[in-house]
Amino acid sequence: MLTITLTNPNGAALGGYNFVDNLPPDLLVADPNGATTTGCGTPALTAVPGTDAISFSNGTVAANGSCVIKLNVTPSAIGTLTNTTEHLFIGAVDTGNFATADL
Repeated sequence: MLTITLTNPNGAALGGYNFVDNLPPDLLVADPNGATTTGCGTPALTAVPGTDAISFSNGTVAANGSCVIKLNVTPSAIGTLTNTTEHLFIGAVDTGNFATADL
């Protein structure tokens, strides 16, 4: 399972969170994808089984809160895969932040 957590250290809720995660080679969205979000408002999450990309848009994170995105992924090779998201946007503003993790 792939888990991405967005945090908001600000004293006010922030909306319009958006990002794309192009998965590393040899990692695909599983079927079923089991995609869930918690604490994210009502975002659009696209994770089509068999593809190598995830998109998340229109997420909201409460003041001093977090948003957790989970989905099933399937590797096609054995070994360590490094996943790095593209920059996180809040609306049209590039935060310069991204996430990276070894899977």
